[in-house]
Amino acid sequence: MRGELSQIDIWLIRECLEIIDSLKGKINRLDSMINQHLEKQQKQDQLQILMSIYGISYKSGSAILAEIGDVNVFPRPKSLVGWSGLAPALNESAGKSSNGHITRKDRSI
Repeated sequence: MRGELSQIDIWLIRECLEIIDSLKGKINRLDSMINQHLEKQQKQDQLQILMSIYGISYKSGSAILAEIGDVNVFPRPKSLVGWSGLAPALNESAGKSSNGHITRKDRSI
């Protein structure tokens, strides 16, 4: 890189780096709180099962567990899939079948 940075440029870069460091600290504290909550709720085994699925990381697995809450509320796996809206619909009328789509929309529960 060629050129010179003014004192104001240097100051702005330092300010931005301080903000980044502060946000990293907050993220680490939040991760720690999430981990403590998972341990308290004894959901570490469920998290490990979720993380065994390709593409599910610690953070996404934690988010899934937070969204589902108590999995025992669902009597069957199909109930959970239906609640989540991840089961595509299959509609049949007058002998004709048509495949639906995943129904989950951003809704508050």
